[in-house]
Amino acid sequence: MKILDVHSDARGDLFEVLRFDEQEFIDRNKGQFYCFTIKPGKVRGQHYHKKKWEWFVCVSGSCKLLMKSDNEVQIQRLDSVFPKRIGIEPGVTHTLENDTST
Repeated sequence: MKILDVHSDARGDLFEVLRFDEQEFIDRNKGQFYCFTIKPGKVRGQHYHKKKWEWFVCVSGSCKLLMKSDNEVQIQRLDSVFPKRIGIEPGVTHTLENDTST
């Protein structure tokens, strides 16, 4: 997980999501970065990948990210106020849930 630096001014907020020269991306030439929405009370994901990585950042609102590996479940909160990037490695089941009313 990487906490992202937010730069704010009168126009809004800006943060860099990915920088491929960062150490954590050097050996990861397979993966995806998605933009998506999740309606209130709905979930996305509930799957894993055999070979590829996925990275997630919440850019509006908030959601819950559940990660399951070897019968251990980790829960992370993603939100746009304090953005962070979370990488999901191969073999980890991941589910995103909008547990808010918006």
